[in-house]
Amino acid sequence: MLKQEAPQQRRKPPAGIPGLQSGEHVNVADHYGPAGPRSGDDGSPEAVEAQAKERRKVVALNKLGSAAQIVRREFVTKMLARKTPPKGAALFVAQCLAVSPSMLTANKAQETAAELLGIDVGTHSARWANGVLDGSNDGRAQVVALALVLGALEAVTPKSAWRGDGGCWGGVSSADYLRFLAEQGYGLADVEDIITGERDSDAVYDAYVAEHR
Repeated sequence: MLKQEAPQQRRKPPAGIPGLQSGEHVNVADHYGPAGPRSGDDGSPEAVEAQAKERRKVVALNKLGSAAQIVRREFVTKMLARKTPPKGAALFVAQCLAVSPSMLTANKAQETAAELLGIDVGTHSARWANGVLDGSNDGRAQVVALALVLGALEAVTPKSAWRGDGGCWGGVSSADYLRFLAEQGYGLADVEDIITGERDSDAVYDAYVAEHR
């Protein structure tokens, strides 16, 4: 079961940084950098090579993430062309909306859903769904509801989602999204397996390097 959306709590700054307790202005990035605490940043050849390897890894896996995103969206678009929803769709939609009803109204969720349905919403994205539903039966209406949820999840699953950049709507994550697609017959790419926790990013990168030597 998906977990119910919890109220967001303001994140406290890390302790142990000089000047933080005294109220003095402190640039936390000077101590932690943009991606967390710095380690091995001593200018040694080993540290320089480790940083270079990490940059190569990010570039390579983002490339794989972009390719996977194209294939994934094509799969979802085809699935949403159905007249009736796939098995398990109603339960998935209900679970998602029960734990995170706000997922439909942020991060270009509506625009992404319309794109997956093949609709050009222009500047009227807030009203496009009503037009799509006109004349629809219950089965097609459920497909549109599924599109709204999948659009919200796709919108927060970028090429860099393997780094943990994927979205999490309360208890609904990019990993839940990919697992649902897998249940519908979608074959997850190696880089998507990182998101679901099935594979390690270093292992996927090493395999990529070996394949492209």
